[in-house]
Amino acid sequence: MRYAPRRGSGRVGVVMVVLVGAVFAGLSPAAAAGPRPVALAGGLARESGEPSVHRGSFWTHAACTQAGREGTAAGRWSRFTCVSSHVSWALWTDR
Repeated sequence: MRYAPRRGSGRVGVVMVVLVGAVFAGLSPAAAAGPRPVALAGGLARESGEPSVHRGSFWTHAACTQAGREGTAAGRWSRFTCVSSHVSWALWTDR
């Protein structure tokens, strides 16, 4: 007796692969949403006059914060914020 797969059973697998690929490729809703508020020294956030720049995604908040501080120390940007998405933390900067 031969095994015959059910019709349409592969659709769910294809949808899951596309969804997971989109999240890990940076096409998550947080990355596609556009400019984010920029964090200020007091922990407050405000909209800046210039659009925020997405610098990357990190698995932990600590890694995101470390990358933001290193960029600030190197003079690449002056303000940064780490925004939580579904799976990772996104680093947004002012320039």
